[in-house]
Amino acid sequence: MFSRDSKGTYFHKSQTTVKPTPRRNAQELEHAMFNPIMKVEVTGEMSYDGIFKVKSIDDVNSGEKGTNTHYTVEMLNPYFTHKSARLEGSDAKNFQDSQTAAGMVLPSPQVGTIGVIIVADNQINRGYWIGSLPGPSMGKTVPDFSSTGNIAAEKSKLDEYAVASLPVGEYVRKTNDGSVPYDKIKHPIHPFADVLKQQGLLVDTVRGQTTSSRVRDFSPSMFGFNTPGRTMDKKDLIGYGENKVEAQVTRQGGHTFTMDDGDIIGQNNLVRLRSSKGAQILFHDTQDLVYIANQKGTAWIEMTADGKIDVYAKDSISFHTETDFNFRADRDVNLEAGRNINLKSNERTQIESKKMYLYSTEEGRIQVNGPIDFVTNDMRLNVTDFNIQSNNIDITNKLDYRVKTGEHDFVTFYGTRFSAGTGFDIKTNAVANQVWAPTWNPLQVYNKGQTVIFNNLFYQAIKLTKEPAPANTPAPPTNAEYWLPLPPQVPKTVLGGIKVDTNGPLVGKIDISSLDSITAQSIRGKIDLKATADIDIQSLTTVYIDGTAAVHLNLPGPGAAVAEPIALSALATNIPIPFNTSAEMAYHVSPLGLYINEKIDSTKEWTENYRKDEEGIYSIMKRVPTFEPWPMHEGADKTLTDRTATDRGIE
Repeated sequence: MFSRDSKGTYFHKSQTTVKPTPRRNAQELEHAMFNPIMKVEVTGEMSYDGIFKVKSIDDVNSGEKGTNTHYTVEMLNPYFTHKSARLEGSDAKNFQDSQTAAGMVLPSPQVGTIGVIIVADNQINRGYWIGSLPGPSMGKTVPDFSSTGNIAAEKSKLDEYAVASLPVGEYVRKTNDGSVPYDKIKHPIHPFADVLKQQGLLVDTVRGQTTSSRVRDFSPSMFGFNTPGRTMDKKDLIGYGENKVEAQVTRQGGHTFTMDDGDIIGQNNLVRLRSSKGAQILFHDTQDLVYIANQKGTAWIEMTADGKIDVYAKDSISFHTETDFNFRADRDVNLEAGRNINLKSNERTQIESKKMYLYSTEEGRIQVNGPIDFVTNDMRLNVTDFNIQSNNIDITNKLDYRVKTGEHDFVTFYGTRFSAGTGFDIKTNAVANQVWAPTWNPLQVYNKGQTVIFNNLFYQAIKLTKEPAPANTPAPPTNAEYWLPLPPQVPKTVLGGIKVDTNGPLVGKIDISSLDSITAQSIRGKIDLKATADIDIQSLTTVYIDGTAAVHLNLPGPGAAVAEPIALSALATNIPIPFNTSAEMAYHVSPLGLYINEKIDSTKEWTENYRKDEEGIYSIMKRVPTFEPWPMHEGADKTLTDRTATDRGIE
C-alpha cells in the first residue's frame, strides 16, 4: 500500500496529492519533543523500509482512551551501525567507497498487532514503534511451534496423526468465553505437524516436537524468535477508512531460533535453529546430542552423548579429498553394500591383517595381468572341480608328493618322461584304496554346491547346511533336506592289470633296461610273448627255461638244468594299502552373522506403525540408521546402544 518515489519519500497509493514523508535521521530528532507513550494498533501494510500505519487506542501514561488518530511510524532498531556518510568515496564501482552497514533486520508487525509508540513534536508522520503488547495467553507459537494434547480436531483427523500431542497454533479467541482455564483450551493443529509427519519426527519429542513457547511457564527461561512465515489462503479486508483492501491475512509460521533453558523439571533444554520446512540444527542439552536434518528428513546426522556419530542418507554420501582420506576404528570396521562394493586404486592396493578371510556365497574371480606371487607356510584347496590351463607348469617339491583320485587320466601331446632318483613302483588291484577318508566336519556349516565324504560316500550341499532356530546347528549329510548323495563313480579301468600300448603311426618300442635283475611273474595266469618277427633271448651266461609239466619248443634240444625259482617281486613296497594322502580339508570361512534391524520405509503411509517395514534390514551391523523415526537413537536406556550392545563380536 506504500510506494517510494525517486527522492526516497513515501506516499500512499490512493493519495491524489503526494505528500512526502521524509526519512528520519539523527539530526532531525536531536531537538524533537516526544509525546507520551501511546497504545496503538497496526492498521496499514508496511513499506520495504519499515514504515507503516497505526491508530491510537489509548494513552499508556494517562489511561485516556485514544482518538483513533492514525500515525505513520517506523520501527526502532535495537542494533544497526554504518559508516559515516562523510567518509564515503565518489567511485560508484568501488565497494570501499560505499557506506557499509551491519545490524539486525526485524519483520514489521502484522496488521492488528497491538503495541506502543512515541511521537516526535506531535507530528502524526513522525511516530516510532517501541514494541508489541502480546495479548493474554498469546505465544503458543513463539518462539517455536510448541505441542499440546489439547487439540481441536475431529477424531478422524487425530487418527491420521496417531500421536497424543501435536504442534498447535494460537487458540481461537472467539471460541473461548473465559470459562475454560488456559491449560485446558483446545488449539487448532499447526501446519507444521504435516512437516514433522513427512520427516518421521512427529512421534519424536526430542528431534521433532517441542514445548518451547512463551506461555509454557510462568516465567519463561528462554530467548528466541521466529518469522511470520508465508501467507496462507484466507483473505479479509485490511487497512483503514476508504483505504481497505482484500489481502491474505494468515501466516503459517516461518523460521525459528530458540535458546531454551528447559521447563521447570529441566526438560527441553536446547538451542534450535529450524526452517519453516523443517530443516534444523539442534543442540539438545537434556539429551546431550547434536542433530542436523534436512527439510524432508531424507538426510540427517546425529552426535550423541556417548560419542556416536550416526548418519542417514536416502540417496548418496560422497567424499572427495585432493590428498589423503584417513579412516581408522580402534575396534571394527564394518562395510556392507546392498549391491556392489567397488574399490580401485591407480597404483598399489595393500591389505594387511593378522588373519584374512574372503568369502563369497556364489562365485569369485581374481585376474592379474602380470605376475602374481603366493607365499605361505601351508596351503589347502578344497574345491568341487579344479581346472588349470597353462603354457608351462614347473613344480618343485622338496619332500613327498602324494595324490589320491578316483581315476587318473594322463595325456600328453608328445612324449612322457619319468625319472626317479631311486626306484619306480607301480601297484594295481589294491581294492583297499577304494576307501575314502571322511572330510565332513560336524561343526562346519557348508554352502550350496560344496561336497564332503561321509561313510565312504560323496554328498553335495543343496543349500546352506544350517538348521533353523531354535536348533541353529549344522545339518549332517544324512539329512536329505540339505544334502544330495552323489552317485558312485563308474571306473574306466575295471580290471586290475597293467596295459602298455605303443601302437600308432610312429614306430613305437618298449625298452626295459636294468642294472640288476628283471623279474616277471604271473601268480595265477600265464605269460605270453608274441611277435610278428623274431623273439630274441640272449644271456652272457646261461638261459634257463623250466616248465613244471613240460617245455615245448619247435626244435628239440639237450636237457637243461633245473631252473631256479623266481622270487616274488617287491612291487609297490613303499605304497601303503589302503593309500591315503595326508592332505587336509581346507578350513571353511564362516559367513558373517546377520542381525535384524528395524526398517522405516518412507514410501509407506503414516500409520500407527509409523512406516515400519515388517521385513526389516538384515545386516552385519547391529545399528543401521534409517529414515525417521529411527528406533535405535541413543536414549535413556544406554544398554541398547552402548559399546557392548553394538559390538558384533559379542553375540
